[in-house]
Amino acid sequence: MTSHFNVVEFRCKCGRLECDALTTPAKTLLDRLEVVREEYGKLMIVTSGLRCPWWNAQQGGKPNSSHLTGYAADIACDTAQARYELLASAFRVFNRVGISATFLHFGCDPTLPPRVAWLYS
Repeated sequence: MTSHFNVVEFRCKCGRLECDALTTPAKTLLDRLEVVREEYGKLMIVTSGLRCPWWNAQQGGKPNSSHLTGYAADIACDTAQARYELLASAFRVFNRVGISATFLHFGCDPTLPPRVAWLYS
């Protein structure tokens, strides 16, 4: 898919035969993740990419989650330094960012309000 990401990383993790998640993330998301990865210079692990509606509900995702449409990915991040470095790059290209103790959510869904950042409890 890109120099640093492959389609397997983004697959829905529900494990169900009847999974109806998209099979490919949005090109916009991939292009922006590549920009962040190039600047960050280190491995970025996708902990949640595409989701089917069932898996999204199991994960506590919002009904209009960008994981359903291929416009979001959660990236593993568990140190303050990594968080700072990733955010410094991400804010240049992503207009929706969620911050958790263990991951960062990067989104670029054109149907959702831009320039927002939130914390997960």
